[in-house]
Amino acid sequence: MDKIKQQLESLGFDDKEISIYLSCLKYRDGLFVSEITKKTSIKRSTVDIVIKRLIKKSLLTYHESGRRRKYTAENPKYVIDSFREIIEAIEYKLPSIYPNIENISTAKIRLYQGTDSVVRMFNDIFLTIRMSNYEKKEILSISAIDQMNLVVNNSQSKIEKKRLRDKINLRILTPNGQLADKIKEGDSRQTLRATRFFNDKKKQFNISFNIYADSVSIFDLKDDPVGVIIEDSNLAESMRILFEIIWENSK
Repeated sequence: MDKIKQQLESLGFDDKEISIYLSCLKYRDGLFVSEITKKTSIKRSTVDIVIKRLIKKSLLTYHESGRRRKYTAENPKYVIDSFREIIEAIEYKLPSIYPNIENISTAKIRLYQGTDSVVRMFNDIFLTIRMSNYEKKEILSISAIDQMNLVVNNSQSKIEKKRLRDKINLRILTPNGQLADKIKEGDSRQTLRATRFFNDKKKQFNISFNIYADSVSIFDLKDDPVGVIIEDSNLAESMRILFEIIWENSK
């Protein structure tokens, strides 16, 4: 169980998701929600929410037992193998961004999946910046702001409040859009933000990059969102150089 827990943590699952999954895994016949609540000590309303996430992520299935549902955990090997396929798909895209990433033994890579993981990724970004000794508390972002807002289900304001709370500067490169235009209008010293636009009329931009401290986050905003955080100082510095080149040639 400890090994499975470690593997799930490395794939970005939170404590409640892991606790509920492992509890169901112990019982082949499945558990009712009331039983899950009792065994995990997680309140009922939260259990209901987490179960829906786990079903969406294919970690849990259910069957009808009388008028109630019993939830059963999928085989951990199946779960881990399915996520390995996602990781391989992301790694396939990485060479165009960083050709030698597979040769860098010091790089740490974490995977995130699903719309709610964007907020979790930003929480990780803010925590990393707070803990880092890097000279600037700044995020350099290349992102389709309007598309990102749809993905995070209007949690943009919460993310922004956390950034301002931690006094983290933000520079954004984004295509024009209704929300992007509004954000640019609010740029000031008080908002610790500066925004510039680039043209994506020829091809829609659906990837979000964030460069900060010694890390880079990459998030695919199309279909079922998938994100990855890469902790590597060489990659971060190389991406900073590219960002500054684009920034200087944008308005």
